[in-house]
Amino acid sequence: MYRHVWVKESIKTKRFLMAGAVLHLAVAIYTYLTLAKQFSQIRPVLLWHDLVEKHTFYFHWFEPALYLFAVALGLFQYLPEIDKKRFRLSCHLPVSEYRMTGALVGFGIAVITLVWCFDALIVFAVGAYYYPVQVYQEALVVMVFWYGGSVATYCMVAAITLEPRWRQRAKLLILLLPSLSFFYVTVYNPSLSAVLLALAVAVLYSFAVLYSALRFRKGVQ
Repeated sequence: MYRHVWVKESIKTKRFLMAGAVLHLAVAIYTYLTLAKQFSQIRPVLLWHDLVEKHTFYFHWFEPALYLFAVALGLFQYLPEIDKKRFRLSCHLPVSEYRMTGALVGFGIAVITLVWCFDALIVFAVGAYYYPVQVYQEALVVMVFWYGGSVATYCMVAAITLEPRWRQRAKLLILLLPSLSFFYVTVYNPSLSAVLLALAVAVLYSFAVLYSALRFRKGVQ
């Protein structure tokens, strides 16, 4: 069942996924070219000192790219489902709404994971070429926060999109949006407990999607 749902979702979001791939490839190329220009004009020691003192991320453009991708994926994946109540029809198949919702959310998280892996690989490769090992290793930890934030953002958009009542949508937005602050990081060495907490919060966001899906399935007005 999951394979058929994922095939359907990949066909539905094919054009968006291609556009998202182009966006992240463009960010990767821009990041590399920017660093190459900086290191060709400025002494590396000065750039390293600036990074440590000001806590600047040499890969900061990947953060808005990930969050933008997560928001757009949630919209492109679930807006067609609420059009003409398609999601409600899908739940009449011989599978529970829990499994159907899990398959849809699983597809979205899998796509975000693939995109994040590409971004993390670029950050690691570029960092290994230009920076000391301590910098690009910590960069991956920062990327884990952004991964959790993008998953939580995707789940939030999915929950709000599937929610059938506008008043409840506003309540979900007020409840879930402030929690995204868990994924905001400004230093290169966040603690392990903070990383685990951020990932745990990201997992909890998935239950909001199930809540809205069940309400949509029951035809709440």
